[in-house]
Amino acid sequence: MRIITVILLLVYSSLSLAENDSDQYFCDINALKTIDYSADIAGYYQDDYDAMFPKWLAKAKSGDKKYQFYIAKTYQYGQGVAQNKKSALEWYTKSSDQGYAVAKNNLAFFYSDGEILDIDLDKHFSLFCDAASRGLSLATLNIAFLYFNLVDANDRRVFKWMLKASLQGNVNAQSELGLLYYNGSGGALQSTTKALEWIQKSATQGNIYAQNNLGWMYQNGDGVTQSYKAASEWYQKSAEQGYDIAQGNLAYLYLNGLGVIANADKAFEWFEKSSIQGNLYAKTNLAWLYQEGLGVPQDYIKAYALYQLPAESGDPLAQNNLGLLYEAGKGVSQNYEKAFSWFEKSANQGNSYAQSNLGDFYENGKGVSQNYEKAFSWYIKSAEQGNDVGQFNLGLLYQKGLGVKINFIQSVFWHKKSAEQGNKFAMQMLGLIYLNELNDLEEAFKWFNLGVKAANNESAFSLGAAYSNKDSKYYDIQLAIKYLEIAYELGDRDAANFLGIFYNWGSESGYPGVEVDIKKAEFWYLKGANEYDDASSQSYLANIYGQPYEYPEFHDEQKSFYWAKKAAEQGHLSGMATLAGKYEWGEGTNQSGKMAIKIYKDIIQKGDPNFSISALRNIGNIYSKGWTEISRDYQKAKNYYLQAESMGDKESQNLLGKVNVALGDYENAKKWFIKSGTEDSLSLLLTINLAIEGDADAEYDLALMISIADERKEAADLYESAALKGNIKAQSELGINYKSGIGVKANQQVSIYWLKKAAEKGDAMAQNNLGVLYHNGEGVTKDIDQALYWYKLAAEQKYGLSFRNLGSLYLTELNDAEKAIEYYQLAIEYKDYAAAWDLSYLYQTGKAGIKINEKLAFKWMLLGAKNYNKLAQFRVSRMYLDGYGVEVDEVKSTIWLIRALNRGIDAARDPEWLQEDIEKELAYRYYWGVGVEKSLEKAKEYDFAYAVSTLSQSAKSSNDLNLIADMYRFEGNDIESSILWYQKAADKGHIYAQRTLGGLYSAYAQSSGITPDYAKAELLFLKAIKQGDVESMVLLAQMYYAENERPGVPNDKYNPSKSFDLLIKAKEAGSESYHMGLVTLYRYGLGVEKDVSKALTVVRDKLMGIKEFEKEYWLWSLWSIHVENNISNDVAFSRSMTYFIEQSKLGDVGATNTLASMYLNKDFKYYDEKEAMYWLNKVKDSSFHANTTLSNYTDNFSKLGDYLLTAIELYETGKAEDFVSEETLINTYFIAAGYFRDVNAPERVEELLRKMSLMIPENEDNPYRIMLNVTLAGINHNNDPGTELFLNNEIKMNDGVIAGDLAALQNKFYALLNLHEMYLDKKETKKALDIALRALKVIDLFGSAEDFLDQRIVLLTNITKDYVQLKDFKKANQYFEDLDYYITVSYTHLTLPTIYSV
Repeated sequence: MRIITVILLLVYSSLSLAENDSDQYFCDINALKTIDYSADIAGYYQDDYDAMFPKWLAKAKSGDKKYQFYIAKTYQYGQGVAQNKKSALEWYTKSSDQGYAVAKNNLAFFYSDGEILDIDLDKHFSLFCDAASRGLSLATLNIAFLYFNLVDANDRRVFKWMLKASLQGNVNAQSELGLLYYNGSGGALQSTTKALEWIQKSATQGNIYAQNNLGWMYQNGDGVTQSYKAASEWYQKSAEQGYDIAQGNLAYLYLNGLGVIANADKAFEWFEKSSIQGNLYAKTNLAWLYQEGLGVPQDYIKAYALYQLPAESGDPLAQNNLGLLYEAGKGVSQNYEKAFSWFEKSANQGNSYAQSNLGDFYENGKGVSQNYEKAFSWYIKSAEQGNDVGQFNLGLLYQKGLGVKINFIQSVFWHKKSAEQGNKFAMQMLGLIYLNELNDLEEAFKWFNLGVKAANNESAFSLGAAYSNKDSKYYDIQLAIKYLEIAYELGDRDAANFLGIFYNWGSESGYPGVEVDIKKAEFWYLKGANEYDDASSQSYLANIYGQPYEYPEFHDEQKSFYWAKKAAEQGHLSGMATLAGKYEWGEGTNQSGKMAIKIYKDIIQKGDPNFSISALRNIGNIYSKGWTEISRDYQKAKNYYLQAESMGDKESQNLLGKVNVALGDYENAKKWFIKSGTEDSLSLLLTINLAIEGDADAEYDLALMISIADERKEAADLYESAALKGNIKAQSELGINYKSGIGVKANQQVSIYWLKKAAEKGDAMAQNNLGVLYHNGEGVTKDIDQALYWYKLAAEQKYGLSFRNLGSLYLTELNDAEKAIEYYQLAIEYKDYAAAWDLSYLYQTGKAGIKINEKLAFKWMLLGAKNYNKLAQFRVSRMYLDGYGVEVDEVKSTIWLIRALNRGIDAARDPEWLQEDIEKELAYRYYWGVGVEKSLEKAKEYDFAYAVSTLSQSAKSSNDLNLIADMYRFEGNDIESSILWYQKAADKGHIYAQRTLGGLYSAYAQSSGITPDYAKAELLFLKAIKQGDVESMVLLAQMYYAENERPGVPNDKYNPSKSFDLLIKAKEAGSESYHMGLVTLYRYGLGVEKDVSKALTVVRDKLMGIKEFEKEYWLWSLWSIHVENNISNDVAFSRSMTYFIEQSKLGDVGATNTLASMYLNKDFKYYDEKEAMYWLNKVKDSSFHANTTLSNYTDNFSKLGDYLLTAIELYETGKAEDFVSEETLINTYFIAAGYFRDVNAPERVEELLRKMSLMIPENEDNPYRIMLNVTLAGINHNNDPGTELFLNNEIKMNDGVIAGDLAALQNKFYALLNLHEMYLDKKETKKALDIALRALKVIDLFGSAEDFLDQRIVLLTNITKDYVQLKDFKKANQYFEDLDYYITVSYTHLTLPTIYSV
């Protein structure tokens, strides 16, 4: 609490009343009267001083002392009359001379301020005494203040005079007397009771200071029972009268819900009122409300601005909070140095939070060199003040031994201090210390539990981890699950993954007490993967979905691929390895050896030994086998196996042996097999040795190995050697080799010879193959009996394929369906599931007299599908869709289609068309949402064209026609096709098609490349409007005021006056999109009188119900209209800036470019080029406009080119995330071409200009086309294609159009000079002369004959020389005379050209 002085008292800065001089200013306190002058004073305060002044003046002149006082005040404060203090002094003096006490009181101040009269303290004091003696309590109060301020605040006379004024009934004095009693100052004895008595007396009479102070006493229970309710009531009374301190105090109660219902909106309202009056305490609190978004939308910029004044004025809380904003980069660019500076200022004033923050900066080297000792010193200052954060941080330093020796006792001490204040992080840390350092599990559990109660997710997770430790006596998996579930609910990102692991592995894999439950595991992994983007959970999901045998009910290769990709994108090694495998085997995605190898190499780069070994080995396997996109390369395979082996991989030793066999290097193969020492390696070693020695069985085995390695000739030789030695299997393989020409020249007779040899010795494979030859008549006469004989022999040995062949033979040759069915079923028993397809086909077609049976057809097709027959899976999908033999089920149909897609292609069995048809069908399903959620992205991934054509074949209604148009436009990126279909729909009266086509023809879809046709657009819009389409009104209005939407193509329907009427009609009809048009018309005065205020009104109306995606445009409009019209509006600026800063921080490229443009506007109060460059550099890798803007602000010529090329590359590769208009793109190409012209790179110039030409409509009058041609003309004149290009274009040029464009004319002129020089170099003087004469015509367009004399003189010199060379001396003389004239005119000393004598 403090003394509050009344407004009439001036504060003295250079005057003082010495204690020993006080007697000369003596007033007899006992002689004072008590007279109430309040009615007189109140009479002065009128609403209309202008009207009252003449009446008062007349009465004053008549000698009325009261009205003389009134007139003095009107002159003093300029009320009803021009301010004139001399006149005020004159009238106060007249009133005072008549003994009017109030006039004496006010006159006293004229003798103390030295403004009109010399300072005269005697007179000053005596006037107060005189006024006081006449009963004016205000004068009595002022005498008390004189003693308080000029003698001594504790002078006993302060109390005496204040008491007297109070007894006279002065409410201000009563309030001040209460404060004297409260503080025991001014000679009063301290007495809370007396203080309460006088403050209450003043407060009840409406004194705002007393009301505030009484509220304070109730709030703190000083001299009265504490009552927040009473406090709030007294604060309210004072606040409503405008007292800023009371307003701040009332706001505090509302913020904290003390005596009132907590209400952040009310708190904001009162803090704002107090802040407006300059209260720094309120400004700090108001800033904090903006910072936290309490009672007002969060606005860091506003918070930053509000903190400035109190921080600079020394408020430690504001200084600390300002430091926090700089640290986080909220409302201001992140700046650790400035954050450190503000923390330091606050900390030096003893703010414990700032001290802790300063310690953090020293500990982590933020904004200052890392210094643990200084961090420790600041943390301890904060901690000793009881700051829980400082205590926690201090405990951590003791725990880690940073800046101080490790001391767990001190660490525990400070963590406990922090935890006792409710710091949940300290609770967690205490638990970890007791668990890991002090080995006191009970105490650890105690603190973890307290942390859980304080909602600390890490404490809950720690308890879950502790209870899941199988080596602990506290192991309890159910409690572990309980606490991990709590941790998850509290936002712990790892808890869901651990819960998934528990249910995934269960008691079988080390977690007794929990059963494996893959459904629950999936549930928790999905939580972690989706909600926290947890890579580990994503990797586990990929594993679950990718295990067809272990988790068949969850098998979904597309999901497996999706999650593996998500995990891999975060660098998760297991996820990367899974993803590489998916590409390697074509699971859930198209098979790609290149992608697999790339990802395996990325794994190797990460340096993890175990994953690197596996990755190296897998790359070796891919090269060893030869894979999609990767040719077989045993040498590369060997190199990767060697790298894996060098890292200790035993498995690669065996593989090195095998790859050396494939390379024919048996000696090295044997070395590696010996080194490997595995059973497989030693068996292969023995095979090589025996084969070398001529053992037939070994030769066969080695041949088999080599044939797998594609060493067919050597394998065939080994087969033949073994066959000649009687090896039956070799004979059978050799028969196949001769049949198909594998490693040998194909020979059917030799093939039959060896197959018969093997078949006669009982080889089932040879018997079956021999049956096939007789069945088909290949190399032998077709003989069904022989085929049947050999098939049956093979079947007797249970050779599966022979059963299917028997079925086929009985069905097609012997027309015996029953036998066919019998053998097909036997084939299935022996795992030949292709026979299931045959059975299904039999029941579908009804061949051989079998009755068609859809259910049996479905049953057998399903069996084939379940056993991974790709064609059967595709057919089952169709059966479910068509309801063939089963109820229609779109979901199951699509599931089987996806399974068929994911199934690898068996080149020997699957037809070539199968994969393509599956992809087309899946595209259709995704596009239309058949059995799967609609996904245009997925539809395009497979076959978009098929999905479109499927509809277009049956499209009849206007809706269908319009839908096809939309598909071509948005998904197919085929604007020409879309226009054809829109036209069909529009012709049938489809409103949307009419509106859309009108938009395309009016050039709103700039990137479409359509040449505008404004007449067509108008007609289409009018048709739609006639049918009641409101949005077409808006689009037509926009077309009428758009002068030139496509570069170089004027709008022949331009008529802004029509726009206004259309937009008003659209508004009245309920349009939600008329705002933009009206704003444009009012803003620029198009068709209506320019009216910025109306434009802003429309903008504000739009912002009232704004949708999120519209905010960027409208907040930009709000900002730009204010700036371009020099209207200052901090609220509008703050709202716009806050939005764009927040969106920029989220990575919104468009918002970032907008924010930069704001900072670059020199008319804007926050102009800051450095800040703009900061934001542009953040998005330059994905923003076209960021690069073009940066190119405008760089002084580095090389960087200029880099920025322009980056912008163009981003656009051309589709990586630019911002919209680029055609006009902007054309200009950028043009500027870039100029850059390359300056660096003498004509090929790049022409390349850029040719790209640019594709965007410019062919029109001789199009200024963009003219500029293009002119620039092309300037290409290096030694470039023959460039010359030809120029000559073709120059003929088309309309010089009249560019006559006013000086730059274009100069470009053309110098291009012609270059060509002239080129033809002279080629000795083609006639062509050179033609070019020079053309150039002379161009220079005549420059202006008057006297303009550009230097260029004209050079050109005339060249023409004169050319005519001399052509021996046309008459013409040469003519141009020489012109040359002589212009040289004379130019007043320059030029050397005339040497010419031949005429």
